[in-house]
Amino acid sequence: MEDYEWVRDVEGRTDAAIVANRRTRHEYIVVAIDDACMVMDFYDESLARLGWSTKLGYAITSPGSRFAHHMVMGTAPSPDLSIDHINRIRLDNRRANLRWATSSMQNMNRGVRVDRRSVPPEMQQDMGFDAMPRYMTWDGIRHRYSFYDLPGLQPGVSYHGTSASECSHAGRYLDALEKYVAAAELSSYHQDMTTTKRLAREYIAIVQAAHNMDPTRFPAAPHVEYWEQATDLELARSQIVTLRAHGVQVVHGPLNLDSEHVRVELEDGSSCMVMKKGGKMILYDEVFKDDMLRVNVDTNGDSPVYKFPGESYKRRLADIVWVRFAGRTLPTGSGAVPLNYHLNDVRLDNLIVMDGGGKSNKAIGSREITGIPDFGMKYVPRGIRVSWSQTVRQDVRATTPDKQKASFSCTPGDLEGLVRCIRKAVQFMIDNDPTFSETNARFQESMRTYDAVMATELSRLADTPT
Repeated sequence: MEDYEWVRDVEGRTDAAIVANRRTRHEYIVVAIDDACMVMDFYDESLARLGWSTKLGYAITSPGSRFAHHMVMGTAPSPDLSIDHINRIRLDNRRANLRWATSSMQNMNRGVRVDRRSVPPEMQQDMGFDAMPRYMTWDGIRHRYSFYDLPGLQPGVSYHGTSASECSHAGRYLDALEKYVAAAELSSYHQDMTTTKRLAREYIAIVQAAHNMDPTRFPAAPHVEYWEQATDLELARSQIVTLRAHGVQVVHGPLNLDSEHVRVELEDGSSCMVMKKGGKMILYDEVFKDDMLRVNVDTNGDSPVYKFPGESYKRRLADIVWVRFAGRTLPTGSGAVPLNYHLNDVRLDNLIVMDGGGKSNKAIGSREITGIPDFGMKYVPRGIRVSWSQTVRQDVRATTPDKQKASFSCTPGDLEGLVRCIRKAVQFMIDNDPTFSETNARFQESMRTYDAVMATELSRLADTPT
């Protein structure tokens, strides 16, 4: 925390002083009001010469009845915004501590209303832990730790640590904590808590500098527990360090040995893993190899699935990769789907989130464009469907993600007419879907990679003696 020092009294006042940051030399006005101190940035000494009192805990001029935070911030840019004191200290009117906020932002910044739960006895006895991070709980029925409804993330989304019987209780807690940290780092709430504590500590230091100069004139800053208490993210990180120092490891379960996993290297220097099982090949990222070795994927259906122990339903492998392996979130009612339509390609770069999940991921454009030179792309873009024909009318249909549609037709066997229709469909997508160009570039690359991996592996199998 940066140090602050008393500079001088405000001329003509015994209850106001100037305090400066020793490093930046930025100055602040400290005004004693009753049994507390108001702080403002020093830019006009006349502010300190005003009469000040409090109303509802806020600093207000007397006479004049103007709130200090309104004097600093001015008029709201829109009617739905009001001024929020970020560190929740109503007398801290530094510009850095004030922001325009919606009512929901204000409510989120009123303090956490969820208490920390005590850890199970095993963790108290073995590790000396007292409590878990907020929103985390121990499920004694499924024998796993879970957390849900983290502020700042998608509501209704739950996360679960491992419940593998091979994993120790401490290992299950470690697995859940690591997932908690990954999710919390994406949460604006946990990021804001870090800023809140920093601003609170700065306020305390500024007031303390005035108090140290003359305790009879300037009251000490009040003690508030949350300023000193570790945030949930800090608590989770410290417990992870302790668990690892005790040699705790996460064991996800026995290896799945009924499938073959091979690494495929491509000519462009890239690579990925291929799992071969049930006559199918599943593409996935090498970073998730250890995770894939521990899931007994069911490849009997169109889409690979897996049922975790203790759960009553099967999960699509794409969703497992997105949430369990990568630690990302899925909004309620949505799912991770392969961008290139190939259901067995669960590489993370090939996954996108769609409402409805697999039911919405209908392959309407994965065919290669053949016989059309210099078109600029090898595959029909995602969202465009082409019907080739020598005998009936040829049709090109385009559908944007928000369900805008267009259709273009030409006579049978007319290749030039078909090219014109495809170009019109592409232009329609560009005009009506701002993400089309970027998504299509990813789609084309993902299709090329998939075809290259399949061709490389099939060629290897053909060359392997039986």
